[in-house]
Amino acid sequence: LHDIYFPYDSAKLTSLNIQRLKENAKVLKENPNIKVLLVGSASPEGATDYNLKLSEKRVDAVKSYLVEKEGIPEAQLKTKAEGEIEVPKTDWSFVRKVKFVIINE
Repeated sequence: LHDIYFPYDSAKLTSLNIQRLKENAKVLKENPNIKVLLVGSASPEGATDYNLKLSEKRVDAVKSYLVEKEGIPEAQLKTKAEGEIEVPKTDWSFVRKVKFVIINE
């Protein structure tokens, strides 16, 4: 399962994001017993509360796409918004994402 990366200050799904989400949806459809935690995060630029909301928007965009466009059952997905992740500036673009984590229930 691929993580979905976002541009600075954005929760908009790009064409590359959609391609990756289609690939992830195929895996989820082939393995309906897999449950996934979608973890949204943001780089540490800006206010902490804003970054938390941005990570929530990112997670919501990914979940909505998977459920509404790809038909993934909501019960197969859980969400968590982490807000900003403190990393060196050179790594900021790598934490603007929604991570797919397989969970055991």
